[in-house]
Amino acid sequence: MDTPRVVVITGATRGIGRALTDRLVELGHTVIGC
Repeated sequence: MDTPRVVVITGATRGIGRALTDRLVELGHTVIGC
């Protein structure tokens, strides 16, 4: 994706949600996690 996005992820503190959050932040997206 070329355009940075705002992404909401539930379960962002552990497991797959955490891994996804970390990767999206590395790619330049803004992540809102709960």
